[in-house]
Amino acid sequence: MNLKKAVTFGAMLTIGMVMSGCGKSLSAESHDSHNGFTIPVTGKSSESAIYWNTDADGTSKVKTKNGKFSFEIPSKAHKFTIDISNNKDMSDAKTIDFKGETAIAEYSTFYDAYDFHDGNSINFLPTAPLADRNYADDTKNNAFSIHTDDGKLLGLNVYTQYDYSWFNEIVYVIGDSLNADTATLEAGVKSASEKPNQYITKKSGKINYTFVINTKKDTYQMFVHS
Repeated sequence: MNLKKAVTFGAMLTIGMVMSGCGKSLSAESHDSHNGFTIPVTGKSSESAIYWNTDADGTSKVKTKNGKFSFEIPSKAHKFTIDISNNKDMSDAKTIDFKGETAIAEYSTFYDAYDFHDGNSINFLPTAPLADRNYADDTKNNAFSIHTDDGKLLGLNVYTQYDYSWFNEIVYVIGDSLNADTATLEAGVKSASEKPNQYITKKSGKINYTFVINTKKDTYQMFVHS
């Protein structure tokens, strides 16, 4: 996933776990990133590393630092679980259950609307994306990333540097493709400009549009998420 300068923020979910015994301890909790791309997991362990996996992935190792660890897992459109353990063989693993991300839209529906509004003149999108990637022409200064699962659009990120006009244009096309209220999006951009480096979220229908603008670095970013 090519998600430039993605920032994790939001309230912690109430899911957590604690494991102890034989001198080992482990605690972990998941967080809501509100970006539709990832789910952050943080915790503490008495070991130098912890191990985690899901049904669809192999086992991953994460080192601890000062007894703490963190990692991110991709958001999914369906219920799933992850196992976390102090041991490589995943013995005594504890499970965290996830309910799945609420989709922004069916990807095919979004694609048709985006294409109808001539969005491809701004950035090309595939009819069926196989993986997260950057769909902007200039990957250094412009980013247009999407996250899908099971044919559903879960997250969308727009980032640009030194190109306010491109940002406004693509915000309009994306918003219109998702039936967003134009005045609501304009208010979000305006508020973000007046409050640099703060995350401003505006809701249109059931979809959230989060804006952050850094006026010193001249960067503009929008997250679309449930």
